[in-house]
Amino acid sequence: SGKAALCLDVSLSPATVATGHSDHQLRLWDARSRGGAPTGAIPHHGWVSSVAWCGVREHLLVSGCHDGGVRLWDTRSPRVALHSLPRHKGKALCVAWDGADAVVSGGTDGQLRISTLAA
Repeated sequence: SGKAALCLDVSLSPATVATGHSDHQLRLWDARSRGGAPTGAIPHHGWVSSVAWCGVREHLLVSGCHDGGVRLWDTRSPRVALHSLPRHKGKALCVAWDGADAVVSGGTDGQLRISTLAA
């Protein structure tokens, strides 16, 4: 893509790589293709500093951004975030799943946020 990749995560099914970039884009790549172009891009309001696939629900992805936002995406329809989770007062630097129904995020505000998703 020409812009710095800041983070990545690999989904084993359906073999998709998600990458976060300094040009405010989250890109999706087909892991079966070598060196190809991204299959999709999701715009953000700042550098995308963290991404994590849900290990249980294969189309769910969470992203953390330098604007403090933590967003949940369904990659089958990525135009609008499914949920905007509680924001960090500083940059959101890391995200992870805790099972299928909770997302944990950390940021420059020194806070660890645990967001439980509605079933």
